[in-house]
This record gives sequence, structure tokens and C-alpha cells, in this order.
Amino acid sequence: MSTSRLPAGASCLQPSKALRILVAEDDEIQQKILTHVLAPLHFELAIVADGRAALELLDCEPFDLIVMDEQMARMNGLSAVREIRQREKMTNAKRLPIIILSAHASARQRAAALDAGADAHAAKPINPETLINEILRLAKQGRE
Repeated sequence: MSTSRLPAGASCLQPSKALRILVAEDDEIQQKILTHVLAPLHFELAIVADGRAALELLDCEPFDLIVMDEQMARMNGLSAVREIRQREKMTNAKRLPIIILSAHASARQRAAALDAGADAHAAKPINPETLINEILRLAKQGRE
């Protein structure tokens, strides 16, 4: 596992309070990698193992952003994203930024993630700088 460094300009983009990020990832190794990658920016992370658990946690806790694996047991990431977007429409809630993680980096998989309602798609293995830049970009948009 390589160590992650802050992307150029990341210190300028850091929000004034820690971002609360919900991570939905079923693989324990990927959970550890994500924790290691995101630790330098002091994000507040909550980690769950599938889309259903993510929805349940969203019912009782606020988050600034979600990083969601595409393929998980019980409820996959795309189904969870669709459900989150449906709930936002029904309650007129602010759109929560979502990044889908996928082992499939094809244009078709990226399009499927965006069509489901994700704001970004990141391929596995995770490129730490790319993921951090996407998180910071989406967080900045959400605060404007």
C-alpha cells in the first residue's frame, strides 16, 4: 500500500470543518485503503458494508458526501444511489454528492453510475490523488 500525499492545492481547498463522509464498501481491505487515503485530510468517516446499511445510517445521521462501492451484497451501490436520489426528491432535500467506486473503468460503467445519480465515478484500484480531488471538488460545489 502506498502512502497518500495531499494533492497540490488541497490545503487551500479544505473546508473549515471536517467533512462527514459516509463510505459504503463491503471489502475490509478496501475499507482500510480508503481510511488510509482519507486520513491525511482529517475527514470524519463512517463506514458501512452495503447500500442498505448506508440508507439506514442516512436516516439518522447527516453527511456531507458519500463514497459508495458499486458492487456490494444486500444492496449494490447503484441501487442505493437511486434510492437516495428518490428520497431527496420526495423530501425536497439538498442533493448529497456521491462518488461511485468501481473495479470497472469502462465508459459504459461510468455512464451507468452517472445515470443512477452519482456525481462522479472513480475506478479501482483507487488513485488517492484523484479521489481526494473529486471529494474536495464536490465538497466545494456543495458549499457554494
